[in-house]
Amino acid sequence: MGLTAEDMKCTPNLLGYGFVELEDPSAFIEAFRVMGYYETDEITRKVIAGMPNLKHGKYMGVVVSPLAWTKVKPDLTLIYCNSAQAMRLIQATVFKTGERVASALSGLGASCMEGALKTFLTKKPGLVIPGGGDRIFAVTQDDEVIFTLPSEMLEDTIGSLKKAGYEMGLRYLVPFSITEPQLIPEAWSILERRLKRK
Repeated sequence: MGLTAEDMKCTPNLLGYGFVELEDPSAFIEAFRVMGYYETDEITRKVIAGMPNLKHGKYMGVVVSPLAWTKVKPDLTLIYCNSAQAMRLIQATVFKTGERVASALSGLGASCMEGALKTFLTKKPGLVIPGGGDRIFAVTQDDEVIFTLPSEMLEDTIGSLKKAGYEMGLRYLVPFSITEPQLIPEAWSILERRLKRK
């Protein structure tokens, strides 16, 4: 599905993606204050300054498609998942890179700006809490979060799902143990034996 500015109804995202521009930048502050998102103009200005954005006119639209059916090479992948699935995706990503997955969240423009646009700009994976637009218009459920990653990392991440902790039983569905005494992983026993003793 291809989208241009004429197809999109979320004006903050249109601005963030550079599809439109404001005559008066203070209108952004006024709109967010009318929505009651932030306590003061100064706080609103601070949040807006931290939002990812593209230069006006650099791109004309967005193509969105299910990964299995896509006809174009995607720039990034958004995966709607539950928190346990997100944990495994993060572990698989860190397994190959050693870099923590960082997320800077404001609760606004979540999947579109804090997820897709941020990952597009930084080429780094992220975890996003879906915002109001996701929930109201896209029927995102309470148990869903969004994991984003640049598509060049997708193959390694998928391959690492069966490596990062997998042999020790860390997989999805995550097994649990409520037995007594609790089963302690051998890896933690190694650490326990090497603790400094007084």
